Amino acid sequence: DAFRKAIDLDPTFALAYASLAEAYRRLPITSDVDPKDAFPLAKAAAQKALEIDDNLADAHSVLGWIAFWYDWDWAASEKEFRRAIDLNPSVVEAHLGYGHLLSCTGRNAEAIEQGQRVRELDPLSPISNTIAAFFFMDAGRNDEALALLDKVLAMAPDFWVAHLHRGFIALDAKNYPDAIAEFSNARDHSGGSMQAVSMLAYAKALSGDRPGAQTLLDELQQQVGK
Repeated sequence: DAFRKAIDLDPTFALAYASLAEAYRRLPITSDVDPKDAFPLAKAAAQKALEIDDNLADAHSVLGWIAFWYDWDWAASEKEFRRAIDLNPSVVEAHLGYGHLLSCTGRNAEAIEQGQRVRELDPLSPISNTIAAFFFMDAGRNDEALALLDKVLAMAPDFWVAHLHRGFIALDAKNYPDAIAEFSNARDHSGGSMQAVSMLAYAKALSGDRPGAQTLLDELQQQVGK
């Protein structure tokens, strides 16, 4: 709403469009908004920003996320993230997104470098440190990932994304009680994020608790209206 008001006051304010795009693109992961609803709005706002100022790093960063998460176009995503970083090396979201892309496509050493850059730019950010931990985790370096996640939870004990990632590591180790505890914390502290609930159901199923997993699956199906 605030970004829309800024645009109403100045329809040529490119950064307001880019910020609106960033707000839209976060909705699916933070608020369980349907990606088919949020990402086209994010893309349209980012493109509008670039019509006004093609050198706006924030808008290129959003397009990188959309190409990665929604279009599954790795080449386009890398192009946009690199463009954003070239234009403004201090845009944290561009480094986070680029690191995500690198990690998910098996370029782990490069992803870890991006995670280090993010932590240099934003050392006290829970999400920046958590995602940097994810890059270690994806590279099979779970001890380093856990050390970072411990630092996050020391700063922000209720930060649900850190609990979620601790759950991933426990699940990888087949430590189902710890995984269930961490995913339960993630669910509770997030207010019922579908990602946290789905992982809790998965951990319960793997642990042999089929009724518990089915109950959670039923809740998820009701939530999405299926």
